[in-house]
Amino acid sequence: MLGYEQLAWIAQTLAAGEAAGAEFLVMTTGVQWHLGGAGSDSWGGFALERQRLTDILTPWHDRMIMLQADLHALAIDDGANNPWGGFPLALLAPLDANPSAVSSVYYNQGTSGGVSHSQFGMINVQDRGDSITVQINAHQGTTVLFDHAVTVSGLSTPVDPVEPEDDFTEVVQAAATPTIKWYAYDLLTLRKISSLQGATGDLIRSLGASESSTVNIPTPLSGPMANRFVTDTVKAPNTIVVAEINKKPAWAGIVWKTVETSEGGLDLGVATIESYLDRRYTRTLKFTQIEQAFIMRDLAKIAADITGIPLEFDITPTGIARDRTYNDDEDATLYKRIQELSEVINGPEWMIRAEYADEWGSKLRLIFTCRAKIGAAKTSPRGPISTRGGSKAKWKRTNDWSEGNGANSVIAYSSGEGDVRPQSKEMTNIREGYPRIEYRYSPSSSVTKIATLNEHATSRLDEIGNGTESIEVESRWDQSPVRLGIDIDLGDWVSYALYGPTRPNGLIGIKRLIGWKLSAANGTFTPVFLEETEETLADA
Repeated sequence: MLGYEQLAWIAQTLAAGEAAGAEFLVMTTGVQWHLGGAGSDSWGGFALERQRLTDILTPWHDRMIMLQADLHALAIDDGANNPWGGFPLALLAPLDANPSAVSSVYYNQGTSGGVSHSQFGMINVQDRGDSITVQINAHQGTTVLFDHAVTVSGLSTPVDPVEPEDDFTEVVQAAATPTIKWYAYDLLTLRKISSLQGATGDLIRSLGASESSTVNIPTPLSGPMANRFVTDTVKAPNTIVVAEINKKPAWAGIVWKTVETSEGGLDLGVATIESYLDRRYTRTLKFTQIEQAFIMRDLAKIAADITGIPLEFDITPTGIARDRTYNDDEDATLYKRIQELSEVINGPEWMIRAEYADEWGSKLRLIFTCRAKIGAAKTSPRGPISTRGGSKAKWKRTNDWSEGNGANSVIAYSSGEGDVRPQSKEMTNIREGYPRIEYRYSPSSSVTKIATLNEHATSRLDEIGNGTESIEVESRWDQSPVRLGIDIDLGDWVSYALYGPTRPNGLIGIKRLIGWKLSAANGTFTPVFLEETEETLADA
């Protein structure tokens, strides 16, 4: 691959550049750096030369990126899969070549091999004087599919940043504006009825919960926003409205209310598919030592009877069996019973997700899903959501020690039965330099076991022992690695890297995504995170 003269030239050139004040290295190579074995057409086939070059590059390992070729695909790795230097690697495909497949095993920031033509990469450099940020954007046409940024800090005197003069860069970035496509489906057949042109509405989605929203549909008689037959076809309660985000049915809701006025327009009161379970009642049922996920499934199946809605079931046993007795005269809805079961300690999680039944989206599937835990595990978080890169996240962090939100001494109690009030031990975690802050609460009036109350007190102390910390984030939904419904979804553990004037080194961590609020007008979504501990009702 390289002879001694070429290696010597590289070493001399890098040394001269550093002596002249060079502070970042962008290196190109005609083949992939970290793949292949002996005899392969990549650096893996020239292991000795690769090791020698790795040694020469040692002073640059933490302030360089390598751009690779020889594969018609886009891919970026942050260096985690590069044992020869640990620096980021990028494949940036030519505009006009047949696409090649590339494995995400070797590129952890995103891949797009096999997508289509019009793939290319752009390198944006921002030099602030005291720091340099080099960002790689992987494009398909005008859309940034994914990106990765490397920042080197602690350099020379800060200077005013210079905005790029290349108008093409600005046009391409602005063209990546997200859009939502709206459709109406029949609730019973799940077939598409019509497209809903110009529909607007802010949407909410939560794990294992019904959420309501309002969708407005314009009704001009002509023009691109005309919805000539919408008032005849979109009716309560037999229509589903779908918001397609990133080419997936990310949100689906049943129309429960329609409002028409003399001013025109059609307002739809909608709620996620889970809301249907709150319109059906639980019959007399008895379960004795039955897997809890199967109890939840059997409850939901009542809603999928011959007069109900067409649900499919995706159930994974949790390994926990429970006893349950339900009576018809208790007038409890299916939603209430399912929520009760999910809220007990170690109860199962659930949701009803919508998927397209075919590649054209002509029909939906509604899938009742139940697991011990839904989503990506804590050990494999998605993201990150970051203030840097295409997601353009904004954030606010709050640490709250007000009543009920912060305490280092917690007691849980219950009304119980008889004259003696069941009460937990006092659970404390009073750190040096902190005053005692006490909190007493009742997790449930039906708990009689002291051990259960102790569990609740311990859990609550874990939750508020350092005050209640909340991080509110607003992010683009169409930018990798946080494309809604593609990169991240409900239940996933999601990493974040948030920077600002008070956090120059960033707020770095992971949280669990249990919901989101989406602003159609702004093109952004707000994740709803769950802290690592959560309060649940006792399993009485």
